[in-house]
Amino acid sequence: MAVKRINAYFTGVTETDDGDFLTAESVAVISTVDEHDQYTEVLRLPAGDVIRAEEFTFDSDDYDILFDRVVDELDSTVEDYAQENGLTITGRDSDDQFSWDVEPAR
Repeated sequence: MAVKRINAYFTGVTETDDGDFLTAESVAVISTVDEHDQYTEVLRLPAGDVIRAEEFTFDSDDYDILFDRVVDELDSTVEDYAQENGLTITGRDSDDQFSWDVEPAR
């Protein structure tokens, strides 16, 4: 079945009064989605593999930089996965969940 999208969501998010925060235990679960909207988990990216545990914070100002680092690594991981599996990323969307539209590479 043809893959039409790659999705990612984070587990291990801590909820606080100031919002949701990734922790050292958070994991980005990366899945492919086919034309029948069937999800297949393909990779996991532990946030602790990107950032040392002592760097995680609940301070909103510092957290934004940390989150951007994790998201950049996630994006690179998805790009590598797509390339290794004969897919081209044709678009990207992120709201509560990250999503990359893909099609077979030419």
